[in-house]
Amino acid sequence: IVHRTETPLVLQPGERRSQMIQDYFPGLDPTMGGWIEVQSNIGLTGYELFGDTDFTFISAVPAIPIH
Repeated sequence: IVHRTETPLVLQPGERRSQMIQDYFPGLDPTMGGWIEVQSNIGLTGYELFGDTDFTFISAVPAIPIH
């Protein structure tokens, strides 16, 4: 199943976003796998924080600069 935003999210240089994936994809069913594709014409840094809604577990992937 592929979910796409209706309009792209455009960030200005230096702008940051930190939101739940459901904020971008309302109605998204809970999932234990998948990926997000991001396009950029300049370098960026991404990180991931994941877990379940009951906080039974929570984990993070360190920030990774992408050039």
